[in-house]
Amino acid sequence: MVSEFETVRDENIIPDYIKNYVPDEPENSVDVFTSPKEKSSPDSRLAEAEAAREEAKKREEMEHQEAMAKYEKLYEKFKKSIPKK
Repeated sequence: MVSEFETVRDENIIPDYIKNYVPDEPENSVDVFTSPKEKSSPDSRLAEAEAAREEAKKREEMEHQEAMAKYEKLYEKFKKSIPKK
């Protein structure tokens, strides 16, 4: 004998209103799973990456110049501290 539960399970009844459910999305909804950068086009991402690379290059050059200036000051101080014969 087949129980009522087994019959329902075997038929796999899902009401139409559940099968056809589409959630409402307001026009000003925010997609929290996708950041704005992911939505941008590949060209704009490429341009952003290039700009970031140039900025890093400039920053590295400035740091190098500052380090060289400190080195030169220390070297001049060292040269002056050596006693002359």
